[in-house]
Amino acid sequence: MRAERARGIVARWRRAGYTATGRLGPGPAWCWLTRSGLAVTGQHYTAARPALGRLAHIRAVLAIRLSLQDSEAFRDGRAWRRSERRIRIRARNAELHDQHTRAQIQLAALDDAPPANDPSLLDELPYLPGILAQAPDNLKEKLLAAALLADPRTDSDQVVPQPSTPAPAGELEQSPISS
Repeated sequence: MRAERARGIVARWRRAGYTATGRLGPGPAWCWLTRSGLAVTGQHYTAARPALGRLAHIRAVLAIRLSLQDSEAFRDGRAWRRSERRIRIRARNAELHDQHTRAQIQLAALDDAPPANDPSLLDELPYLPGILAQAPDNLKEKLLAAALLADPRTDSDQVVPQPSTPAPAGELEQSPISS
């Protein structure tokens, strides 16, 4: 495309409000899409004047794209450009898909798990009296009170047993039960 033709297209887009132009640094003027230009082209980027520090990068990417598109290998191979942004988006989508698949597998495993009221699960519980024997007395009292409150068989008229402290080993030997 000749320079005069490019300037005519840019002028038409500028009159329509799709582009803005200006000198951003040394060299020729630049042209960029405005908010309405981005909307018309279906782009979801923020409309902003290009930063001076990015001009070298933008110019290099543009030069590479134009040279690739003009090459016979590009045309014959029906190749297309893959932007870094799209590559990152696709990678993120693949990552999210993997997370979704793992969550679905975990949910399916939960569906296959035994029901919560399976009595065989009781065999997997630690032996409670052995654990409670080593617990402090105030904790034993609170646990017993909570257990009695949670027991639906406990009536308000029923006598609630009080926790007792185990007797020292010496007293057990003298107990009438052990003789």
